[in-house]
Amino acid sequence: AEPVTFGLKLASFYAEMQRNRVRLAAARENIATGAISGAVGTFANIDPYVEEYVCEKMG
Repeated sequence: AEPVTFGLKLASFYAEMQRNRVRLAAARENIATGAISGAVGTFANIDPYVEEYVCEKMG
């Protein structure tokens, strides 16, 4: 066994949290999509401009 300082443990925890913040930001970008164009995306019942407007308003 090797001795580990409390400072090293805190530094490791901090580095892990920073990586998690980056991963969370990337995940939010990937899931921030919107589609109200229908089940297969044909826009049969709605104009594409309506979808664009709604997605823009929702962020």
